[in-house]
Order: sequence, then structure tokens, then C-alpha cells
Amino acid sequence: MKKLVLHIGHSKCASSSLQSMLSQNFAAPYRTESGDLIRYASLHGEKGVHFGPGIRKMALKNPSGYVASSLPMNADPALLEANLKDIAARSGAEDVVVLSSEGWSNPGMAKPETFQALASLGVPVEIVMFVRPPVDWFNSGWWQWGVWNGGGLGRWFEEAGHINLLERLRQWDNPEVISRLAIFEISQSPYRCLLGFLGVPLTKFEVADSNVGTNFHLLKHLVAHKKKYGRTTHDPSVEFELNKLLDLPKAPPPFVVPKAMSRAIIARTKKDNLVLLDRIESGNGKLAPSVRTKYLDENAYDRTPYVEAAEALKVDESDAVIGRLIDMVRAK
Repeated sequence: MKKLVLHIGHSKCASSSLQSMLSQNFAAPYRTESGDLIRYASLHGEKGVHFGPGIRKMALKNPSGYVASSLPMNADPALLEANLKDIAARSGAEDVVVLSSEGWSNPGMAKPETFQALASLGVPVEIVMFVRPPVDWFNSGWWQWGVWNGGGLGRWFEEAGHINLLERLRQWDNPEVISRLAIFEISQSPYRCLLGFLGVPLTKFEVADSNVGTNFHLLKHLVAHKKKYGRTTHDPSVEFELNKLLDLPKAPPPFVVPKAMSRAIIARTKKDNLVLLDRIESGNGKLAPSVRTKYLDENAYDRTPYVEAAEALKVDESDAVIGRLIDMVRAK
């Protein structure tokens, strides 16, 4: 292995699209103009690693459209090191191996044992991280994780309303192990940024349209019938499956963050967000004022159309229609 690249997808929809592009286009090696062979791999702890052309087949069969590394927060450092060394042993001398996971950004993931495991490879390690405005992330995260835990928006605010993106980046500031660390904002075109980071021509591949947003009538139906479908906080497989089977129109979910929560989220991290934005702009140009506002202005979302979470989730006549549609499609 010539180099290891960790892609930290911390912006939901962009993360899924990029993981689709990586697992579908770089499972087989792609040679850049500089001579590097870009290859995609994924780590799965005790289940081992996925490496090679088989990843593309897995991604195309997977309703989500991608294969990503599975990194639980309590990951065994010895197991992580074993996975990494397995990838290294199966790599060629020119291979630049890319690993992708939202889990790399989990608080405490970059612990001494993690750096030790990365350093044991004896190759340069680079990181590329993508972020989105904290309030947007919070709203998106509610629909991806929070709504399924049954605790309501208030509980999700206590669990995730303190999100500090700078802290999640800073934990990787270890120049002795990490040779390059780049951070981009979702508005800067994640597709362009990631391919540019890897040295791949921007017109080479198309991004798969993955996880743009579940049809909201379908999403409400799944929430209302959690036990029937088995959609849980950390297992969205049935949601991906039904998205693919039904192919209903997709759109961003409703914005359910009250003004007080929006203001609190920004107020808690405004100082750190300013540092975060400076780091982003120092490496990839100025952000639009409208983007910066979402990180720094406590009143940025005062005029954003808002729906109470309970109101948004109220079951209506679409519930029975979606249920019958699912039964019909699954019966075929």
C-alpha cells in the first residue's frame, strides 16, 4: 500500500452519494495521472474486510447502493489494526486505499490506540472530511436516527444538540500519524472536492443518486409501524429496500427544529464554528455568506418554515395507501 485515505462523511446525504460513487467505481483500481492506483475497501471488524471488485457487486445489490466501513464506537483497537493490516497485505505497492465511514467522526474515535493502528501500517495516512451546518445536520439526524428511538425531539436535542464539528475534526490533528487533513463544506460540491483530493478527473464518474431523502409519506408510515417493519435507530435497511422497490418521489424531510433549539445549537458552538470555517476556507476558498450565517448567526433559522415534529408525524389517509402499496410490491 502506498497511502491510506480516510473519508469522513459527516453530512448524511452527501456521505451516502460519495460512498456509492467510491464503492461502485473504485472497487477495481483506477490509475490517476500521477500514477496512483485508487482502490476502495471497507472494514467490518470481526466480519473481516471487503476489498476488490466484489465490492461493486455488493453495492449494486445493496438497496442503499453502497458499501461503507462499519465502525462501532467501542471498536476493539486490536481488531481495527488486524483489519487494516489485512487490507495492507492485499494491496499493491502503488495502491492508494480509501476507507469511508461516518463513524470516523464519532467523539473519541481518534484515540491513541487508533493512531497506533494507523501508524503500524508504515504508510502516509490522509483524511478528507465533509461537514454541513450543525442545525441542518441536527434536523437530518433526527429523521435518520432520533425519530426511531422513541424519545421525542427533546431527547434527541439532549443527545445530539451539542454537536461540535470542530472537536470531531481536531481529534484527528496528529501530524505524526496524519500527513494531510482536509475539510470541506457540503455546499462546495462534495463530489468535486473528493475526486480532486484523490487526483481523479472531475468528469470521470457520475455520483449515484443515493439517500437523497425518503418520500415523507413512506417515512411517516415506517415510523408509525416500527415493529412491523423493524426499522431501528441504526438499521435503516428496510427503509433503503422500500425506497428502491417503490421508487416514490423523494425530498428533504420537514424542518422540525424550533427556534429556541436552533439558536441554542449555534450559540453553543459559535466560537468553534468560526475556527472551523476558517480552516475550511483556508484550504478551499471562500464560502457564501448564506452558508457562513448558518454556522454563526443564532437567528439564521428564524424564518425557516417550521413544522412541529408531532404534527409532522401525524398519520393521515396516506398511511393506508402506503401500507397497501408495500404489501402489493412485496407480494410480486
